Amino acid sequence: MPALTDVKKSLQGLMHWVSGGDAAVEQATVNRRVCVQFPSGIPVTSGTVPEFPIYQDGRLPGGAVVTAVKYVPSAGLTANSTNYATLTLGSRTSAGGSLTAVATANTKLSGAGGTGDWSAFSPVSIAVTAANATVPANGMLTVTAVKSGTGVDIPSGALVIEYQEL
Repeated sequence: MPALTDVKKSLQGLMHWVSGGDAAVEQATVNRRVCVQFPSGIPVTSGTVPEFPIYQDGRLPGGAVVTAVKYVPSAGLTANSTNYATLTLGSRTSAGGSLTAVATANTKLSGAGGTGDWSAFSPVSIAVTAANATVPANGMLTVTAVKSGTGVDIPSGALVIEYQEL
């Protein structure tokens, strides 16, 4: 796959040819996807919540806009509106900063605003909050899971995050 700079140069050349002169080419939108495996599931805790960084080196150098988030479990999960887990994809600034919830889902019954039951290998959508979808330059994505009541275990699986680089 050619580098984005090579694509941009090719587009500039094409625009020059089409327009008969110089034409500026704006930054191309590049859709990306990162998939993070959780072979032991995502730990669901109460009290101090462990946070797991998402991305190769923990940072998104130019920033990004998260467009979709899904969890693909390797086993089923039974929804419960009293004892459930809340899964959150969050972002932090380059300095750490406070956690901003980018996408959130809970394992309550679907009629109670949750995801409902999960089936093995069937993607579960995690709703992205549009107002919080932009991750700043050098920002970090993290994932946490908090239990309510006695909670529910989130089975092993893969967290799939789709985003556009800024």
